[in-house]
Amino acid sequence: MASTLLTIRALSLVNEERNTYGLRSNEYVRYRNHCSNKIQRLRQKLKLTHGKGREYKSAPPVPQENLTDGHLQLILYEAERAWTYSQDLTSAPGGLEDGTILKSRAELLFPTRLQASSFLEIQAYFLILNGRFLLRRDEFVPALQYLAVARSVLDQLSASATASRDQALYTLFSDEIAPQIRLSAHSLGRKQAYDIDAIVSEVVPNVRPSLIPTYDLIIGKLSEERLGANGQTRTLLREFVWEGQPVPIRNPELVDVFLKIQIAEDALRAGQGNDAHVSRENNKEDGTNAKKLKSKGSRGKIAAYDDVLLALTDAEQVARTLTESNQRSGGGPSTSGARDIHFVHDFVVFRLLSRRIERDLLLQTAKQTNKGKQKETVAADPRLNPGLVKIFDTILQSLEHMRSLSIVDESVDLLPAVEGRLAYSKLGGDVLYLARTYASLKKYAESLALSSKAHLYLREARSIFASSGPISEDFYPVTLDDVAAAPLDQRSHSKSRFLRRAFNYVELPMENLIARSTAASKTAATPAPAEIQSPVVKSTPAPGEPSGETRKDREKRSTKVEEAPPPETKVKIVQSSSLGLGGI
Repeated sequence: MASTLLTIRALSLVNEERNTYGLRSNEYVRYRNHCSNKIQRLRQKLKLTHGKGREYKSAPPVPQENLTDGHLQLILYEAERAWTYSQDLTSAPGGLEDGTILKSRAELLFPTRLQASSFLEIQAYFLILNGRFLLRRDEFVPALQYLAVARSVLDQLSASATASRDQALYTLFSDEIAPQIRLSAHSLGRKQAYDIDAIVSEVVPNVRPSLIPTYDLIIGKLSEERLGANGQTRTLLREFVWEGQPVPIRNPELVDVFLKIQIAEDALRAGQGNDAHVSRENNKEDGTNAKKLKSKGSRGKIAAYDDVLLALTDAEQVARTLTESNQRSGGGPSTSGARDIHFVHDFVVFRLLSRRIERDLLLQTAKQTNKGKQKETVAADPRLNPGLVKIFDTILQSLEHMRSLSIVDESVDLLPAVEGRLAYSKLGGDVLYLARTYASLKKYAESLALSSKAHLYLREARSIFASSGPISEDFYPVTLDDVAAAPLDQRSHSKSRFLRRAFNYVELPMENLIARSTAASKTAATPAPAEIQSPVVKSTPAPGEPSGETRKDREKRSTKVEEAPPPETKVKIVQSSSLGLGGI
């Protein structure tokens, strides 16, 4: 048992517990209660309780050869509980006593029982606690010394880390103590207090031997551990680039989700490469087998895009949570950490929207290909156009959201590129396929109105693509040649201006119109009946008129009045008193 090395990831454990149990939103009481419950469970598991009832019994001492990881975790949680309680008390040295106990216990275990990386993490944790306490007491000289040595230890751990998550963890703690180092240097009157690297390189060589006497031995052991771990397979995060600059991923949670994105995108690129190889092989085979393999390849691409979108959605949720927690903790948008988090969130959203657009375009191509196999034209198929309109609506929503991002608005080349693709998508979704949908439903007025609207989008897309250059972010490939080859722009210049603007883009049903006009002419040529019986209007004599008129005379007079005048005859207004009919 003495040959077994103990491993405790102090910084990783502290970071996970703080973020999970309340410190992300500054809930110190909740985190302190969690530490108390964790301490109680560890004591019960290690059989280090203090008896039952009100009588206190001290726990028996544990021999060094019987120590486990749980004993070190117990001291770490006690230090965290004291540190959390000290956040509400300005003068309490929270966690110092327990941190000192943890440091001394680690020094006893290091040469034979404790790994070098674990020992360095415990040293960094102890130095950070002491430096913050001294800074709170306005003792700037020792505070600067402790924090500078902690920064050098974290830099050494980050340089020797073999996993991207460990590098981000050490970088996160370095960023947390960087403002405190600048404050101490500024309070001491240093001229270049903003240059943390210069301050660390100046202070550390003088004070590190006294704070960490066995530093050289630790570094040697750490190098041996890293050489032994080279045979293990570890996934390293590649650098993500935005307009030639690396994306700052300085949080362990972001590293985890970006690793998933990297794996999903590698699978997507590998699938695209295999599809290209399959398509080359299919050229040598018969057409039936080629069509089958092509349909399977499109389904595989869509599944690969779904995996990428799922990973990007998880990354967007994590980045949004970090942004909201930074705002709740009081970190302003002007700080470097807040700017990095906001930038990473916008970058993830842009990548998510671009991948979603690529998937929608793949669905559009697959839908048109499947319908083309049934020997149906795209314009004549009433079931295809509504589906294409929905796909383009999703693309338009993604482009609208993309245009509202701050990183797109600040880019000189990307903003016109997004606006040009937005106009081109409106040309296809809002005009072409929607007009064909109305034409298939015999709503020609709506179809003509949409077609007349096409020139606005066409001119806008032409002007944007003609004035803008290439972009660094490759998404939704559209060029000026694609805009010039749009189906709505295939017009004949021999037609009049009215036909070019209205009737050129909709195929009129001339056979139906001719049939209807023929039927209307036949109906107009049919002779009218010889006699038309007009209704008889019964009327009473006007006041003052004699009532000796017979019924036959009144019927003749009413028939003359109610007969319609011929088309070219002028109607003469007659006084009602002369006819003896009231109101006529």
